[in-house]
Amino acid sequence: MAAFSMTITALPISDINFTVYAAMNTDELTLYTIGSTYSDKLTLPDGALTEFQLEADEGDIIACKVKSGNSVEVNSNGLVKPKSRTIYWNGGMGTSWSTGAEGETVEVRYETGDSVVTVFTDESRYDVTVHVVDYAEVYADKVIDDYLSENYSEKMTFEEKLDVITKFPATYIYDAYYSDYIGMVINGGGDCWASSDLILRECEKVGINARIRNGNKDPGAGSGHKNVLAWEDGQYYELEAGYGSTAVPRPYSVRKRDSLYCVKNTADGYMVYQYDGIESDGTSLTFPSEYYGKPVVGVGDSIFTNNSYITDVTLPENYTSIGEYAFFACKSLKKIVLPSTLTEIAPGALTKTAALEEIIISPDNKSFMFDGHAVYTADGSEIVHVRNLEEFTIPETVTVIRDQAFRYNGTMKNIKIPDNVLTIGEAAFHNSALENVEIGSGVTSIGAYSFAMDKNMKSVYIPPTVTSIGDYAFGYTTTISKPEADFIIYGAPASAAESYAKDNDITFIPKEEIIDGERCYGDANCDNNVNIADAVLVMQAATNPDKYAQGKTAYSISAQGAVNADVDGLTGLTNKDALLIQQYKLGIITEFPVQK
Repeated sequence: MAAFSMTITALPISDINFTVYAAMNTDELTLYTIGSTYSDKLTLPDGALTEFQLEADEGDIIACKVKSGNSVEVNSNGLVKPKSRTIYWNGGMGTSWSTGAEGETVEVRYETGDSVVTVFTDESRYDVTVHVVDYAEVYADKVIDDYLSENYSEKMTFEEKLDVITKFPATYIYDAYYSDYIGMVINGGGDCWASSDLILRECEKVGINARIRNGNKDPGAGSGHKNVLAWEDGQYYELEAGYGSTAVPRPYSVRKRDSLYCVKNTADGYMVYQYDGIESDGTSLTFPSEYYGKPVVGVGDSIFTNNSYITDVTLPENYTSIGEYAFFACKSLKKIVLPSTLTEIAPGALTKTAALEEIIISPDNKSFMFDGHAVYTADGSEIVHVRNLEEFTIPETVTVIRDQAFRYNGTMKNIKIPDNVLTIGEAAFHNSALENVEIGSGVTSIGAYSFAMDKNMKSVYIPPTVTSIGDYAFGYTTTISKPEADFIIYGAPASAAESYAKDNDITFIPKEEIIDGERCYGDANCDNNVNIADAVLVMQAATNPDKYAQGKTAYSISAQGAVNADVDGLTGLTNKDALLIQQYKLGIITEFPVQK
């Protein structure tokens, strides 16, 4: 025996190939826990185990370990306990250590679920399955089972069953402190989340299809409100027991749904504000044209934001508007059909829809048109939305690029904004793949966030015609907390571009197109003349950068001078620039071969 024991010690336990026997005092057991949240309200019944000492029929226990699961811990002698952790709360902040502060509260939480404990003896190896159960859940489920056994019958109609189920949470008061069915049952109250959770648990027990429904957009509902949608044979019911009342029984309702589209009356008419369909049923949607005999006129804000399953949408006649972010980030949306009556497409409505290729606008629509690449206003003066394209040419008719028109375009690297464009809207190119943008001299206004989060952009020239630049428009390519250190804005001195750069701590390099009616190319010392002195300064900056490169000493070339002196179109100053300036002064060349 002694030699065998030494062999066990010499090898990792996992490497020893023992024969597995069921020769323990148990091969399966259940342990119960009560966390400190409910320990003052519940007491474990007699016989409920909170720990267990494992014993082997043959041989002594020499080691134990948790083979799988995370719900128990076991010592080397075979004492099994539920795994717990202690949280110390101070002013809403929880830590795993005590701060000793006055008013500190202590919470003990237990892990639940199944684990397998392996026991090693000097003869064999044994596996024991341990179930760890939260007694609070057992208690709450027993209360639910008792209620259902007394009040629920399979002989009832579906609507009668739902009435019984929804009535139960209404027997508890409204208490915003508890948000699940266990807390509601044990403490005698809970909020709308708890009511919905209790309804869902009842439905689960009796086999009724149900799911949580987002109710925070419903008329009169509070932020974060939830209720339940239940269904059978294609008929849907909305179950509501979240009414705030400290008197019991609280109000509750079981409402048969005529449609999975939620409609409410607004100043503009009836609007669809939510769709409650199940994902597998909702790939192709045609919105309702009327509600109780009255026309529906629009789609509300954010109705399908971040939806992943709808593929095509049809809006019928009478619809005049699509709200903000209505179809934002609908990654599977490929087709949308818009009626002749549509007059408004709000910002973000079609943003981040990379799969959207087919936009069908009624030929009778007098507000919008689609040319296969972009949606424009009917007269072509405004770009509303551009498909996810690698290349795009802005037509000469366009004067306005609307908010978010190119936002989240993940393939377009270059864009030329022609002189006919006057306004670039908010977030127009936000979070796109742009590397280079050429802003025309007709632009006067650039909206906030217009080129924010364009991580591949390193610089931009802003013409002097621009008089208004919104917050975070340029330079914030990876975060809006601070601009990128190496981002450069070029522009005219004393312009909106310079003011924006200064206000946002972004590098600004003056770059004037005209000085006294003449091009400033070659004017390295910025004296409004091009002569040999300019060539000398360029040569010094190129050959002795430690002394003459931009920003090195008082004798260095200035930022404006460096821009003026770059006459060969290559990056940085070289002796070639100096040579070209000399040739210009001597009349050998009459203009610099520089492409702007």
